[in-house]
Parts: sequence; structure tokens; C-alpha cells
Amino acid sequence: MCLGAGARARNKARQNEYERALAEREADAYGKITVAGAKNVSYKLALNNSALELANVYSSADKELNKAHDTAIRNSEEYLINYLQDSKSDQLLASGATGVSVARQEALDVANYMRKTSRDVSIITENQFALKENLVDARNKAKTYEQKLFADVMYTQPFQREPAKPVKENVALAALTDGLKIASAVVPLFPS
Repeated sequence: MCLGAGARARNKARQNEYERALAEREADAYGKITVAGAKNVSYKLALNNSALELANVYSSADKELNKAHDTAIRNSEEYLINYLQDSKSDQLLASGATGVSVARQEALDVANYMRKTSRDVSIITENQFALKENLVDARNKAKTYEQKLFADVMYTQPFQREPAKPVKENVALAALTDGLKIASAVVPLFPS
């Protein structure tokens, strides 16, 4: 047996354990970095998809509103043509009638035309309010979804703490102690 061999073996075991703990810590750190990177990529993709969905909602709302405007314009043109062609006051004037009854009929014809066009304007206004509510609702849902996505990537898992460096024994002192043990065991064998 070599003097201090036990201390050397314990020191080597402590160093090996320390190096193994460092390697495990490094592997754990790389794993956490990889997972965090994948989560960030997934977060950005989901965020982009959310923005695209919201843009689609806005686009659909614009299309609906434009359809309603187009319908109202076409209806207004039709109402105006009907007013000009089928006006009872014009028919009365053409037949030679004059006076208050013709003026009253003209007011009724204009009122009928205005009533029809104002009904379409009212429908457009109601559609605008409904679309605004839908857009606000869609925006709030997207915001909530994006906040949830952010909450999933906001915090990263902490890395393991660095393991404590091994406290090594003094091999020279251990060899001296071993030598003294051997000497003290041998001395009683030789009487003085």
C-alpha cells in the first residue's frame, strides 16, 4: 500500500463527481436553451397567425360594409329612377292639374323617396355598429390569446447552480499520517 493512496483515491473520486455534475449542469442548460428557443419560435409563429386571423376579420368586415354600401347605392338609384318615372305629382302636372293638391302630392312623393333611402342609410349605420362591436370583440380575443402566448414564454427555467468545488485532502499530510500509523503499529513490536 502506498502512503496517501486513500487520500488520492478520495480526491480523484471527488474530482470525478464534480466533473460529472458540471457535465450534467451543462447538458441541462443546453436542453433548457433548446426548449426555450423552440418555445420562442412557436410563440412568434402563433403571434403571426393571430395577426393574420385578425387581419382576415378586418378584411371580412370591410367586404361586408362595402357590400352594404353597394346595395344601398343601387337601391338609391332604383328609388330615384322610380321617383322620376312614377311620380304622381308629375302625372298630375302632366294632366294639367295645379294648386295645393299637386304641391301636396309632390311633397308625398319626395317623402316616399327620402323614406326609402333613409331606411337603407339606417341599415348601413346599424351594420357599422354591429361590425365595430365584432371587431372590438375579435381584437380583445386576439389580445387575450397573445397575452396567454406571451405568458407561456415569459419565464425561462433557471439553470442549475454550479456544483460546489470539491474539497480535496492534503495527500502529503495523509501520507505522513499513514506513515505515523504504520510506525506506531510497528514500534510496539520492538521492545526498547
